[in-house]
Amino acid sequence: MDSIFSDFNNSTTTHPGQDELKGNIPMLFEMYGKQFFFQLLQNGAFNQSRQEKEMFSNGMLLDVEDSLHVTLAPQETLVAGEDLRAGSFPPLDFLYWQSLGLFVSVFIIRYLAVPCALLYLVCCLWEIYCVGLRDRTCLLPLPGGKMGLPLVGEMFHLFIFGANYQRQRRKKYGNIYRTHMFGSPTVVAIGDEHVKRLLLGEGSVVRCRWPSTTRRILGEDGIVNGDKETHHRIKRLSLKSFSPKYMGTYAPIVQTGIKEHLKEWRDQKEIPVLESCKQMVSKVMMTVLLGIDPNDPDIQLYIRAADDIINSILSLPLDLPGFTFRKGLRARKFVFDKLESELRSKFEATDEELFDESSQESPSVLLNVLKLARLEGEEKLKLRNLQNLALEFIFAGTQSLQCACSSMMVHLSQRPEVVARLRTEIKQHGLWETPMNEVTYEEIESLKFADCVVKETLRVTPTIPGAVRVATKTFELGGYQVPRGWQVMYSIRLTHEDTAGHVLQNGPKCEFDPDVYFNCKKCENTNNVNQQAENGKGSSSSKIREASHVCSKSAGAFSFIPFGKGSRMCAGKNYGLLFLRVLVFELIRTADLKLKGGCNFIEVPMTKPDKSVKVEILPIAKQCNV
Repeated sequence: MDSIFSDFNNSTTTHPGQDELKGNIPMLFEMYGKQFFFQLLQNGAFNQSRQEKEMFSNGMLLDVEDSLHVTLAPQETLVAGEDLRAGSFPPLDFLYWQSLGLFVSVFIIRYLAVPCALLYLVCCLWEIYCVGLRDRTCLLPLPGGKMGLPLVGEMFHLFIFGANYQRQRRKKYGNIYRTHMFGSPTVVAIGDEHVKRLLLGEGSVVRCRWPSTTRRILGEDGIVNGDKETHHRIKRLSLKSFSPKYMGTYAPIVQTGIKEHLKEWRDQKEIPVLESCKQMVSKVMMTVLLGIDPNDPDIQLYIRAADDIINSILSLPLDLPGFTFRKGLRARKFVFDKLESELRSKFEATDEELFDESSQESPSVLLNVLKLARLEGEEKLKLRNLQNLALEFIFAGTQSLQCACSSMMVHLSQRPEVVARLRTEIKQHGLWETPMNEVTYEEIESLKFADCVVKETLRVTPTIPGAVRVATKTFELGGYQVPRGWQVMYSIRLTHEDTAGHVLQNGPKCEFDPDVYFNCKKCENTNNVNQQAENGKGSSSSKIREASHVCSKSAGAFSFIPFGKGSRMCAGKNYGLLFLRVLVFELIRTADLKLKGGCNFIEVPMTKPDKSVKVEILPIAKQCNV
């Protein structure tokens, strides 16, 4: 293009075809291009009226077809014009990039800078509004932190970044910080001393509160959402039903169910660990907790209903076709209708019929709750209480347990030295070749290292990362105020990490060593630390730092809380531990485990292996209990 300008600026050269092009502007435009033509027009290469020049200088483009009256200036004008000397025109590529830069600048200002500035302003106003909700009668300050985006708070941060979001907030603000979660201002507490304050303050400074979807799905006549009287009554009966006295009657059912599934896994040789554990846990749970026959033709419908109930617990409360909440409501009705036909006959049975020892019916937790209510003269127990309790068993006894089982299998597949120690312990107790149906509940409990493996799984990868309470009044926590009506969320995962002093599990990288915390022989000055903690001289966490090694003997009582503690502790704790112990016992005796491919853990909303994680199950050379 520069060579074309040179041709017009050269006084001795007659432009080729100039006579033919004189007065034929469209042909000139077609030959040299629109941009070059208008540059000549702007710099006076053509005769124009003053009005046309002003129009052009104001940025109004001239249509070539309407410019036929413009005539080519004489050659002398081209030669004598100072503006047409070589190099006087800006390069066309410079004009192109200049125009592009102007366009980008306008785009950024209009579509990025202005919206971002407005969003920042709105977030500042949202922060001021939320902080203004503090209790002004209390002199204590609010914890440090951020309230995130308007209305949604920092929910996106949690679901996108998972536990790393919580770790970053803890690093910046400490073990107590404020945020906005689940539609309410929230104070997050980490560490055994703060968790202890919350869990022992149940009923006095905090109370349990679940989202509206949870209350509608699980009902308000059970343990989770019932009033104080209903909660204590149903919880007391449930705890007795899970006591060691009854666990011995559940153990054979659990052992038989796990044995059958392990045989199927060995035949398959390679299993998707999460889905396989889901089938195993759900079928056994239906029998032990609800009293449903494992051979029931509707068993898969029960399992599908259990999935819908669990998925709808924290869903959007929209009762519309295609939404998860409607599926949960339908699943609730399905379970209610099925259990009503099963439970009504027992609920209306006489004492002789209910306590008939000749009955061949398998024991279940629901049936034992009903029997205990009869023995204690509990007249307020209704059929709806048992139905809601069944939904709570489905909620608490399936997903969390299947996550724990699958996590434990993944850990064992990567720790052959732990597997070797488990086999040694089983052989030392004389249980290596004992048929599964002859192993008692007490013998399973006697395997101490197996118990350490189960607890280490729950310490490193706790299935439930935390729990939520709501403040019934303004109170002090770690030197900060927790205003009345605010949520208080304690983190189980980060409390375990706070005790250990480092991250336990982050993606595929995971610490798993039962000897470090639960079977430690290196801890020094344990008795002094415990004595000082009992005397109330300082917090338990400060005593942990004084000890030379942190383990279960030196840590505080609230440093390991996978099942919670206090009045809201999980009622099915003993059942969950039994299931995991039987699984590791029978799995180690009959198979070798090998992780296939990579391993990835999901941290939100529950800690579990990804669906793509697979484990190879290879029968060992010498089979037992065949």
